Amino acid sequence: MIRILRDFKPVLDLDLYTCEHMPEERITGSKVDLDLSAGSTYTYTGIYTGAYIINDVHTDVLYHVFEDKILIIITQFEKLGTLVLVSRDMVMDETRGELIYSTNVLLGKDEPEHHVIARGLACKVPTQKPILFSLGLKDTSPHMLITLCKILEDFLVDKDNKS
Repeated sequence: MIRILRDFKPVLDLDLYTCEHMPEERITGSKVDLDLSAGSTYTYTGIYTGAYIINDVHTDVLYHVFEDKILIIITQFEKLGTLVLVSRDMVMDETRGELIYSTNVLLGKDEPEHHVIARGLACKVPTQKPILFSLGLKDTSPHMLITLCKILEDFLVDKDNKS
C-alpha cells in the first residue's frame, strides 16, 4: 500500500544557474553552497522531492540531476543511507547489444540487498549518466523494490509530461 504525502515536485526556492571556475571564490545560492576550485564546472539542472507512506513507513525520496550524475536519495530514517554508485556499460556482441550495470558501495554496509535495489531502480531511469543512490531502507524486500520502482516510474512519466 502506498499513500502519497507529497508527490514529486520541483523544489522552487533553488536558483537554476551555471557556474564556471572562479579562483578562490565561493558561490552561494539560496540553499546551495558550492566551492569551485581547480577548474571545476558545476551545473545545476533540477531537484525533485516526494514523501510517501509505504507499508505504514514514512519514506522520503529526492531526485537530483547534475550535469554528470543523478543523485537519488530514498530514506525511511530521515538521513542518508548506504551510498551505491551504479554505472551502465554497453556490451556489444555479434547478435545484440546488452546493458550491463556495475554497482559499487561507496559508503556504508556492502550488502547484496543494496546492490539489487540500486540495480533494479537504475533500470527504470533512462539515462547514460552514473546514478548515485543513497538507500536508507528499513524494508529491503522484493515488494519494497517493486513499490519504489513504481514510484520512480510514475515520477519520470509525470516529469516528462510537464517538461
